[in-house]
Amino acid sequence: MRILYMPLDERPCNRKFPMMLASGCGVELITPPQSLLPDKKRPGDCAALHDFLLDQAKLCNAAVIAIDLLVYGGLIPSRLHHLGADEVLERLDVIRELRLRNPTLRIYVASTIMRAPSYDSSEEEPDYYARYGRMLFRRAWLTDRKQREGLDESEQDELANIAVPQSVIDDYEHRRSVNLAVNQACLRLVEQGAVDYLILPQDDSSPYGYTARAQRSLQRSICAQHLMRKVAMYPGSDEVGQTLVSRAICDVMERHPVIRARYSGEYGAGIVPSYEDRPLRETVLRHIRAAGARVWDGCSGADIELLVNVPGRRMQEASQAIDGRDVTYDSYRNLPAFIDTIERLLVQERTVALADSAFANGGDPLLVDELDRDGMIPALTSYAGWNTNGNTLGTSISQAVAAQVRGTDTDRRMLNVNVAYRIIEDVFYQSIVRWQVDAQVSDHGGSYQDIGVCRRWAEDHTRNLLQHMVDETMLSKALPLQVARVSFPWRRLFEIDMNLEIT
Repeated sequence: MRILYMPLDERPCNRKFPMMLASGCGVELITPPQSLLPDKKRPGDCAALHDFLLDQAKLCNAAVIAIDLLVYGGLIPSRLHHLGADEVLERLDVIRELRLRNPTLRIYVASTIMRAPSYDSSEEEPDYYARYGRMLFRRAWLTDRKQREGLDESEQDELANIAVPQSVIDDYEHRRSVNLAVNQACLRLVEQGAVDYLILPQDDSSPYGYTARAQRSLQRSICAQHLMRKVAMYPGSDEVGQTLVSRAICDVMERHPVIRARYSGEYGAGIVPSYEDRPLRETVLRHIRAAGARVWDGCSGADIELLVNVPGRRMQEASQAIDGRDVTYDSYRNLPAFIDTIERLLVQERTVALADSAFANGGDPLLVDELDRDGMIPALTSYAGWNTNGNTLGTSISQAVAAQVRGTDTDRRMLNVNVAYRIIEDVFYQSIVRWQVDAQVSDHGGSYQDIGVCRRWAEDHTRNLLQHMVDETMLSKALPLQVARVSFPWRRLFEIDMNLEIT
């Protein structure tokens, strides 16, 4: 099976992770060369990417396409461009051309709903977001809440005292209007039959404000155009490439496994995770279906058991997972019983996908340590615990679905490496080592957001710390691994790339 894959941007989560998923189940991904892709804020070569898409599609069973790459040149450029709606919409015509040239090609598309961070930072936003970011967010949040439910006195005072230059508001809202126009055009592509399935991932969403407004507008169109079963809209973004690759595999193979979800705590399954807009269990259902699987309805057996590790009373950051964990992570969930369930299912040789959504921006060291001590990790089909709940769910579900559907074509050893990769990055790096390096980076002239002057030190130090943690695990006895290389794709500590080698 061969799938043409146009990633959201150049980062490992969007380019490398789907390739790892595919290689583990005997699927070939055809993806553009690095030279055509963006470099953070620098956009990719849209014209050359269009040519690549049209040229390579005839060799493939399906195409998975990130619209942000095709029309803006990448995810970050989609938040920074100065393009008009007409120019951007014209770039969408390549999808119609793709369908005309390849009438039987299965075409899967994702187009993000532009995020609105709740904090001041221009790291991935326009320069003015460093000063006005939180005020832009709060202004839209409060205005939306006022229109829908009303504000209390303190909220009314806060809204009245927010002062953002009109030029900033106009620039920001113009870009959002272009984003909405593109997403509405994508719905029309589905309606016209040019696209088989569309995901509109909500990047860093919120129950009120800019993203909620866009969601309501798009949902009205989805219902009016009767597209509910062909379009998905839910929290996520950087995992969507894996989700659509999984769905393409299911459709080409004409197999749609059934997934049963189980949780480490009932309360945590109902909270709204950080950076999202709905209860956790509702996002689980949407990710299952988007990946090409079916939700277990109790009428028959499940093909895949999805074990979801949830927060306590509220979701904390993974940097607090060891020393600052809230007491409700113990009282509002039952981790021993959760681990018992995992062990029982693995003994029964069930396909187990583990989604570690207890913390934001990293996995749960306590859970993974217990699983490792009892030798369970090599028997897992998938694991993820990175960034947001949506990122985690999409990654773990997709790998398990693809492996289940491909059956005998699945490389079990490669699946083990993929699980190990996620544990090393999501738990060892994101939850632990990242903060150890951050505590020392200023001594070497760098910072969390810019390690440029001490990049070599950061890479070597991170690799050594990760290798030490790997060597201390039971997993390393079953799967001897060397962390051969570590790099920082966007020259910051937030994310890493690495190579693993079996020794």
